[in-house]
Amino acid sequence: MQTSEQIIIGELMRLVQMQAQEIKLLKARITELERIIAQNNRPRKDSNNSSVPPSNDENRPPRTISLREKAIVKREDSPVMREELWR
Repeated sequence: MQTSEQIIIGELMRLVQMQAQEIKLLKARITELERIIAQNNRPRKDSNNSSVPPSNDENRPPRTISLREKAIVKREDSPVMREELWR
């Protein structure tokens, strides 16, 4: 027959083994969550940190006006007008 000390020691050993299994599972879960967090914290690619063109930047302000100056073209400079002038 087991003494009360042996029974207590047996129960404590069982408890320690259960806790060790739970710690192992929790460590695996922590590792998985850290991996997910690392993936989500990567900076998004934009024209400053990759080869993405500036027109594809997400935070780019919308273009309201053209950045090019409007060219003033005289009618005589057009190829069609030149042909008409020579006739």
